[in-house]
Amino acid sequence: MRQLALNFQLNKNHVVLFIILNLLDLGLTLASISLGSTELNPILRLGSLPLLKAILSLSILLLLLRFSKGHLLKLLNIGLVVIVIYNIFALLSWLK
Repeated sequence: MRQLALNFQLNKNHVVLFIILNLLDLGLTLASISLGSTELNPILRLGSLPLLKAILSLSILLLLLRFSKGHLLKLLNIGLVVIVIYNIFALLSWLK
């Protein structure tokens, strides 16, 4: 448990950024869907989008921290930045 706490402290900024980026992704995705777009991730098309995204994101975060792989959050955050930017452009295209 101490290792988990230490690992969390070392990756605190990455954890916070991961949560913020996931919330941005969710918000932008919901906004796009309300305008007629669809979710591109086939796993998340199965059910309640906000709940599935939250469960999936939290599971990934906890598994990475539990198995001392918090350093991978940096790579995930880079991927999420790309996804958020894509979502912004997708949303803007629906607003035209």
